[in-house]
Amino acid sequence: MFSWYKKPSFKDRVAGVRKAFFMSGKRILLVDYDPKSLNHTREVLEGAGFAVSTCGDGLTALDQFKSLSPDLVLLSAMLPKMHGFEVCSNIRKMPGGEKTPVVLITDVYKGKRYRVDAINKYGATEYIEKPIEELGIFAKVTTTKRVYTVAKKLGLSLCPEEVGPQLRIEYKDQPDGETLFIAMEPVLISSGYEKMFDVKCQGGKKWLGFTSGSSNYTWRPFDRFVFVIQ
Repeated sequence: MFSWYKKPSFKDRVAGVRKAFFMSGKRILLVDYDPKSLNHTREVLEGAGFAVSTCGDGLTALDQFKSLSPDLVLLSAMLPKMHGFEVCSNIRKMPGGEKTPVVLITDVYKGKRYRVDAINKYGATEYIEKPIEELGIFAKVTTTKRVYTVAKKLGLSLCPEEVGPQLRIEYKDQPDGETLFIAMEPVLISSGYEKMFDVKCQGGKKWLGFTSGSSNYTWRPFDRFVFVIQ
């Protein structure tokens, strides 16, 4: 469900969105001590179009981060060999690690104190208590509001309005049958309805359209959004 647009400078955004746009296929490093949970989450993420690398301990996680340069790290707080909090802190000191979203996930260390430490002391982008399904990522049907909430927890932001028109101009090789929804603050059109941009290709014809921007509008699991990754 999540694609993303890497946030460039204003000049780069205007000059060409295509240079900074990425779709599904982004690399996620998934780290969990529980093999069953690891495999389940990997299958779900791969089903959503992500490339997923996995491991089960903290030291291997650091090695894989160094070799793979993932776009997102989903990291269990409790890990053998090196604690998840320390792994996060070490990632922040590695080349490229200061900007990579790192989400710490826990089923043990719960409560406001742990979340504050994870973010402020160890540098986590977000701190989430299991079960991760509560994020809504795996729901059969979900709302715009819920999608945006989950995206924020994963370190993603809404797109500026110009992404839709610029992406339509630059994305000349869009495959037939694909529709991308631009995650953005809704715009009010002349009819009085709130809308968001969509970029689609159907029957070989490519165009920029509008989709409901209502926070309660419902989406299917295979609907694809474009977000900004900081």
